[in-house]
Amino acid sequence: TSKKEIEAVIGPAFHICGQVLNLPFPVAMVLNGHAMGYGAILSLYADFRYMQSKQARFGFPEINIGLPIPSAPALMLQDMTGRTMTRDMILGKALKADQALQAGIIDGVFDDEESMMDRARKDISALFKFARSTVRMNREMMYARYKEIIPPAIEHDIELASHAIMAPAGQEGLGALKEGRRPDFTAVE
Repeated sequence: TSKKEIEAVIGPAFHICGQVLNLPFPVAMVLNGHAMGYGAILSLYADFRYMQSKQARFGFPEINIGLPIPSAPALMLQDMTGRTMTRDMILGKALKADQALQAGIIDGVFDDEESMMDRARKDISALFKFARSTVRMNREMMYARYKEIIPPAIEHDIELASHAIMAPAGQEGLGALKEGRRPDFTAVE
């Protein structure tokens, strides 16, 4: 696959994250299973995150297949959890729902999807009593520091991801994933 073909897939996925950040209204994401890799990345751009309690993990397994985590979500994760937790997570540590709650990544843990959806609707609905323009401006102010940082970071992340996928570590990791085996990075820089 060429760099251009890789970027044609990765680019839109990363740009969706930037679009979520720029929406003029609050966003809630309900994680009713694993949020790993891109699922975790995309959810970081939401205002509210709720997670299922059973058999669900939140994490960034990219390192396990020879790929880096993008810089934009790494920055946002560090703002949420601090440097130590971010380090551990980008080095492959996946969190259970209660751990993600304790780390400040999610807003609630639920045993069933209906309760989770009810909470998401309740939290978003609570904002309807305020002027939409004020809610929009408050969201804009909350993310103001990211307005100048995130768009160029996303472009950098697209470039970096395409290089990483084409690099020997990315090829070994993705090849192992495709073949259903563990990658062997011993011969890869």
